[in-house]
Amino acid sequence: MRTTLGILAALTVVGTTPSHAQDAGSALTGATDPFYRDREITARDSINIWRAARSRQFRFETIRRSKLPPVTGQLRRECDYSIGRLCYWDRVRDTGTPKPEDPVVTEARLALLAALDSAANLIPGDEWIANQRVRYLVEARRRDDALKVAEKCGSKDPWWCHALVGYVLHSFLEFSAAESQFKAALNTMPDSERCRWNDLSAILEKDLLKVYRSLECTQRDSLERRIWWLADPLYMVDGNDRLSEHYARRTFDRMIRRAETAYGVYWSTDIRAVLTRYGWPTRWQRAVRGRDQWTAMAIVSYHEPHAGHFIPRLKVVEDPVGSTAEDWVLPKKLIPRTRYAPSYAVRFDSLGHQLAAFKRADSMIVVGAYRWFLDTPDSLTPAIEAGLTLMHNELSDTVMTYRKHAASEGVLMATTAAVDQLASLETLSRSLKRAGRVRYGLAPPTVLASGLGLSDVLLLEVSDEPAHNLDQAAALARKSFLVSPREPLALFWEVYSPPSGDSLSLSVSVKKGNKNLLKDGQGQIRWKIRAEKPDGILPQTISIQLPELKEGRYTLLVEVRNAGDEAVESSLPLIVPKKKKK
Repeated sequence: MRTTLGILAALTVVGTTPSHAQDAGSALTGATDPFYRDREITARDSINIWRAARSRQFRFETIRRSKLPPVTGQLRRECDYSIGRLCYWDRVRDTGTPKPEDPVVTEARLALLAALDSAANLIPGDEWIANQRVRYLVEARRRDDALKVAEKCGSKDPWWCHALVGYVLHSFLEFSAAESQFKAALNTMPDSERCRWNDLSAILEKDLLKVYRSLECTQRDSLERRIWWLADPLYMVDGNDRLSEHYARRTFDRMIRRAETAYGVYWSTDIRAVLTRYGWPTRWQRAVRGRDQWTAMAIVSYHEPHAGHFIPRLKVVEDPVGSTAEDWVLPKKLIPRTRYAPSYAVRFDSLGHQLAAFKRADSMIVVGAYRWFLDTPDSLTPAIEAGLTLMHNELSDTVMTYRKHAASEGVLMATTAAVDQLASLETLSRSLKRAGRVRYGLAPPTVLASGLGLSDVLLLEVSDEPAHNLDQAAALARKSFLVSPREPLALFWEVYSPPSGDSLSLSVSVKKGNKNLLKDGQGQIRWKIRAEKPDGILPQTISIQLPELKEGRYTLLVEVRNAGDEAVESSLPLIVPKKKKK
């Protein structure tokens, strides 16, 4: 389904010879077999043609297995866990550099496709033959031919052709179009089949699975919709490729039933389980028989080594807009129930960043500043895309600021409704196949019933020209919360208040736990302003000098209080990193 090679997991099965290995008697080498030309195809003829096509497919997979490179190292006998006949290892050490496909296999695939074309001409509308044609045309990277076959698959199930088309489009990275085809298939398939295709039981972690299984199929729609919304790896990539990957795996599951594979064993529920959870392998090898290791030839398959677990945690699903960045990170030791390797990125990095919200009538402006630590040579300037996406929930409108030609650091701004939002700040280099992402909930600025309010605080680069408004402040926004001891800092925020002329008291402090660390004013910097601006927006800029801070995490706190002793506060983290060893 993807051509990227690598190692993540290995599956070992003992090869067997299917009972249909004998040729059924028909050559099936041309566009139309001469034996059947100008005569009516009987039911018996159809069976013989189908058996012949299946026999040719068995021959091809036998050739493929015979040309697989050997495993150069010895695999552990103990499985990390077993799935039916299959032995699964997590993060197996690489056992060799991936090699190009043997030319003999390439030629054999062409011959198989010619035979399948002949069979399709003789018995049009046979689903198994159409499935194998699509499967091997995609393997051969013949997109247009695969689409033609899929669109006219002739299945007795009207929805199946849509699924095949979706599979082809997903295989060629056309995710949005693939989604549309899978949706068309789901809308027309029987309810029982739709429940099976939508079923997420195999890929959910225990806590979320418990909630999911407590619901009947007809009650799961909203939960499934939310899970897939949150599982989308990058919102700025067109379509939800993790969702279309799920349905592509479901489609491939049906395609390989009663068909031969490189494993050398019949399809069964164990192969389905691995396919549903981890996708189809990207590389295969033959295990070399070692002393007391294997009793017969074993086939080892490998999945993409950089595949990630994008299905969200229960905590994130229950409250996306209240989630933190840490809620999106799974424990490193966890072997996830499922993995997926986006074709556009083999690596996902964290981003240095700031996200801050500022009130405007019934809306808010969100500033997203980012820095992507690429560690690339100065001579290499990769093309970078950057995006800031905001959504209140899976049904709300999406607000996105997208920059196709971006730098490795920059600032993005978007205007959205003044409600809790899930914010996703993203970067992507398709040439490097690397992405950066930080995602968590963002609340609108706090405004009391009296009208007193306070925006988020934006950490700025120190400049000779202080920022007098939000646009100027955004241009100076720092790209992370990392600071150095005794470093001078500039801060920007907005105070919101009716133009009453009342006096407002402001204070800034830096805390470690409950201890104030700034030197002025007993650990705080204090001053007063008057609420006199007609629009009620009072921009504030201040410079401070940090004390001698040790490595660790601190909190910078801004507070505003009115004459009636009402107060609002806003905070941001300050992180002093560990000193690098020389």
